[in-house]
Amino acid sequence: VTSEVPTSGEAASIVLVSQTSKSIGVKGSGSVETAQLVFEVQDSSGKPVDLAHSVEVNFRIGSGPGGGEFVYPPKARTDGKGRVSVNVVSGTKAGVVQIVAESFVGTKTVRSLPVVIVIHGGLPDSAHFSIAPEKLNFPGYNIFGLTNKITAYVGDKYGNPVKPGTAVYFTTTGGIIEGSVLTNDKGQGSVNLISAEPRPVHPVLGPGYAVITATTADENQNTIKAETIVLFSGIPQISVEPATFDIPNLGSQVFNYIVSDQNGNPLAGGTTISVSIDGKDIRALGDLNITLPDTRDRSWTRFSFAIQDTTADTTRRPILVRISTSGPNGSATVNISGIAR
Repeated sequence: VTSEVPTSGEAASIVLVSQTSKSIGVKGSGSVETAQLVFEVQDSSGKPVDLAHSVEVNFRIGSGPGGGEFVYPPKARTDGKGRVSVNVVSGTKAGVVQIVAESFVGTKTVRSLPVVIVIHGGLPDSAHFSIAPEKLNFPGYNIFGLTNKITAYVGDKYGNPVKPGTAVYFTTTGGIIEGSVLTNDKGQGSVNLISAEPRPVHPVLGPGYAVITATTADENQNTIKAETIVLFSGIPQISVEPATFDIPNLGSQVFNYIVSDQNGNPLAGGTTISVSIDGKDIRALGDLNITLPDTRDRSWTRFSFAIQDTTADTTRRPILVRISTSGPNGSATVNISGIAR
């Protein structure tokens, strides 16, 4: 009987030679949940180890999302080509998992480089589905062709981003919106809302408020939806009370003024409002310089200031008040005049 002639030295390195996929889906996602990795054990000259030098290779997860992912089998012996294979099975959490193959040869440990596999999320879940506009308020009621980015955030039932390429569909009650988007690896997808006809009218909030709706399907093929409201703001308008005034000696006058669009809604974020007062021996305080935030709240349309007479001199003095606004919606100015005694 002739003994087999060794064709390799002893194991010196472990390299990955193939993997069926670089990504798998979480358990119950509907995607492939298992990937197979094939490693080759080589000697110091790069030759696959033969049967005479076969070794047992152990497999372990170096790091992972911690959702119950595992490798199977946990160990295997190299074949005549120096190869072993292992399956990586996903758990319930998305993330990156690293697989390491190692073998103990004499007193030394031979170890592969970590192999990275991405575990993607599952199908959309209604509790983890939301949309939000880049701007709550944009000046699209009278200016057509403006865009406002609307982003969908889609998670699975475990709170992980859904698998990339999940479709989300959009509709709007005002203007035009791009119809659909496929999610990225963060479970997000954005479309543009474009100002155009029809001008929106909300059944409760009134003119200018549009409802944006996003829909997708969950793991039971049920349609789920998420909504947000966007304000299409219009042309700047200013009103002030009183429109004329006569401030008594050492007295004061309070002015209430409204800066809004033609529907009584706030102007777009970044709009500036300023009050300038020309006159002698007077002092002004209150809402004199304002920059609006990005808001749909109508409380950001009402402001006030006061003018005080600061001298005991009873000479009649003219006072000119100018209220002006400028911003994405356009500009407007109102002047009123009166006297102080």
